Amino acid sequence: MAALSLNLAGWWRHRAPGPDLRRILLAAILYNVGLSAYLFLFSLFLMDHGFTERTLGLVATAMVLGTMAGTLPIGLLAARFGLSRVVLTCLLLVGPIFIARTAFLTLPIQLALAFLSGMVVCGWVVGLSPLVAGVSTEAKRPFAFSLLFSVAILSCGAGGFLGGHLPGWLARVVHSPSQSAVLIAGSLLAMTAAWPIARLTPALRHALAPSPTRSILPPTHLLRFFAAGSFYAAAIGCFTPFVGVFFVHRLGFGLGPLGTLFSVLQALEALAVLAMPFLLRRLSLPSGILATQLAGACSLTLLAGSHGGLQSAIGLCGYLAAFHMSEPFFQTLLMNRAAPQERSSASAAWFLANSLAQAAAATLGGAIIARYGYPVLFAGAIAAMIAAAACLRLALQPTQQGRPEAPSPMPEIEVNPIGV
Repeated sequence: MAALSLNLAGWWRHRAPGPDLRRILLAAILYNVGLSAYLFLFSLFLMDHGFTERTLGLVATAMVLGTMAGTLPIGLLAARFGLSRVVLTCLLLVGPIFIARTAFLTLPIQLALAFLSGMVVCGWVVGLSPLVAGVSTEAKRPFAFSLLFSVAILSCGAGGFLGGHLPGWLARVVHSPSQSAVLIAGSLLAMTAAWPIARLTPALRHALAPSPTRSILPPTHLLRFFAAGSFYAAAIGCFTPFVGVFFVHRLGFGLGPLGTLFSVLQALEALAVLAMPFLLRRLSLPSGILATQLAGACSLTLLAGSHGGLQSAIGLCGYLAAFHMSEPFFQTLLMNRAAPQERSSASAAWFLANSLAQAAAATLGGAIIARYGYPVLFAGAIAAMIAAAACLRLALQPTQQGRPEAPSPMPEIEVNPIGV
């Protein structure tokens, strides 16, 4: 036991987050808690002001379109003006734009503000991976990303909890509905994420300064890697929008037990993501991705054959845990493959490709369920995971010059002097 404690202490001593990574994690907590509370409550707020399910769908679509439209331009702006400056600007715009959405309640203005919201949110999403890559060496990068994603899962859950309970707590204090107060507070809290980003060290800001590369397109050597990510995003996106419907209408879960199940699963997912670096001690980084894809396919098979109860809960847990574990793997591999000046455009293109794949898969998934049922959907998702694994194997093959793109377990493209 003492030897294990010493081993873990030594492992943590070499991978403990440094000042810049701690600032990024603090920014992620502030941003995710604030925005999750806001988004949890905002649809109900609009419904109370005369919006319908149809108009809510239009507003949600406008925000998604804004996010997609902003990805590549954000990457180009980051290359031109510096990543930290672009991320900081987007964070400062979150407050006024999201607060304006609570004040102007006509549909045309809501659609315009939702589109702008998607664009400023995109700045944080696109910039986060290059920020983490900039503060970590390749050996420490898997732990940095696993820590980031576990913090994101837990802080999003905390934000949703606060969004659901704060209005009631405030109503008991001030004796009046307080949805708008919570929405404004969530917007301001998300905006305060700019404070730790502004305090990043000068050395990191210099590393994230404007780059001579102005290309809006990702490097060509990453295209097969993008194909693997898109197939995996499709495998996830085809079922996640229908998880609640599947458990309630197909398996007969009640809303209360389903909510409890989701809360427990969220904690387990965070633990699974934190376990990723320990998995990498046994496997290489590419093998870790393949292992999570295999686990996801097996979990879907288990879920497809379930009729409720423990088997369905285990299947869903494995499916979602595999997804959340694979995301840090993919982000680490992507940042390792891209040169520092290519990371912004690579992150932007990665986010856009995955968003398009998930949107297309969700649309196709709904049509498949309506016509053929869930078994065919699960079979398609498993096939997409197999295709993702095949594309990843191709992406990791040696280049035409005979130089491997991805040595295992940790490729040596560059070692950033700014360690975690």
